[in-house]
Amino acid sequence: MRGIVRGVEDYGVFVELKPNLSGLAEYRPDINEGDHVSVFIKNITPEKMKIKLIIIDVFKDRGDVHISQKDYFITGGRIKYWRYSPESCERKRIETEFK
Repeated sequence: MRGIVRGVEDYGVFVELKPNLSGLAEYRPDINEGDHVSVFIKNITPEKMKIKLIIIDVFKDRGDVHISQKDYFITGGRIKYWRYSPESCERKRIETEFK
């Protein structure tokens, strides 16, 4: 899977996989915000809303990788409601109602 590095902290690297869907990988000093990376999903814990990732490769030159934007758009109708957290989530539900 491919993604874009959205944040680098001492404790890990946040990688956006899709809009509003990010995971955390272990810190690597050679990675900067904005880098494109390929990742392996190590673990998904829906009830805690956590995705653990392993970074496989880093693409410093953005021309090396193409991330399709076509999955990000709705082509028909209008979204009235969106739930970000899964039903099994023990935390507060995160949702948006569009009016």
